[in-house]
Amino acid sequence: MKNVLLLMLILISLYGNSQIKRERLSKIFIGKTECEFIKKTEGGDISTYALIKFQNMKYQSVSDIAIIILSDSFEVKTLINDLDSALSFVQKRTEKLIERGSTMTYESKYYQLYISESFRGVYLSDKERRLTQLNRKQIGDLIEWLKSLKFQE
Repeated sequence: MKNVLLLMLILISLYGNSQIKRERLSKIFIGKTECEFIKKTEGGDISTYALIKFQNMKYQSVSDIAIIILSDSFEVKTLINDLDSALSFVQKRTEKLIERGSTMTYESKYYQLYISESFRGVYLSDKERRLTQLNRKQIGDLIEWLKSLKFQE
């Protein structure tokens, strides 16, 4: 009987330490884009990551959700810099400082930003090329949200 109780106590303590706990630290909707900042605790390890989720605009009747996961501050800073550059490009083109037909693309292994000649904003896509549109205000809101994130490093 003592052995059974000891075995149960050991199994319960091992199970309790191996649980994964996720806590949402921040959530915001920017247009149709949902952004979340998550803290993950697994045993004694703590990590944080940002999720950017959106419905693929190519499909209206089928659910095709794209998710961009950014797991450290370097990835977020890279996206912020790319969004800043894209926003500047869009503003200059709107002010006719850059030719109307000009396009621009920013790529990383997690996302792609594309500025077309016909849209006054940015197309954001995941690595599988599922995309959504962000106008200038939404780009600014996304940049501000990304800057507010504090990563566990």
